[in-house]
Amino acid sequence: MKTPVLFAAPVQSEETDERYTPQWLVEALGPFDLDPCSPVGGPFHGQAAAWLTKHDDGLAQPWHGRVFMNPPFSNAAPWVARFLDHSNGIALLPVSNAKWRTAAMRAADLIWMPDDIKFVGTTHAQQRISMPVFVIAVGNDNAERLRRMAKSGIQTGVLLGQA
Repeated sequence: MKTPVLFAAPVQSEETDERYTPQWLVEALGPFDLDPCSPVGGPFHGQAAAWLTKHDDGLAQPWHGRVFMNPPFSNAAPWVARFLDHSNGIALLPVSNAKWRTAAMRAADLIWMPDDIKFVGTTHAQQRISMPVFVIAVGNDNAERLRRMAKSGIQTGVLLGQA
């Protein structure tokens, strides 16, 4: 007896869980001083003055200024802890049933829940993930930038917090 397949196509690449941030989001919220979770070769959209890749180990390096973070979703906990300690930036995170999610939502000055995010990539697995995402802003300037972006109509979603 053949086992039924739950999904006709894989939702995520088997080689990596990296999902690259769409240009419109980074441009609407930037520029940033640091991207500690940048793709190898640097950020696609040039909105960070400095960037660190997995080869640089962004968790071990000093962070400065306004940070944009889209961490590896399979191991977000240490990245979220570091981001919250830094307390100046915007992070794109998966909605997860994890303690770090609660800590991130409590620390956020503003949260935006987009209806959908299409990541950069050429395949369905690169563009989509099987869970919703949310964007948090920590710091007043970051919250204001997120508020303006969310209300601009670029992408639909819901603001949570001091909207």
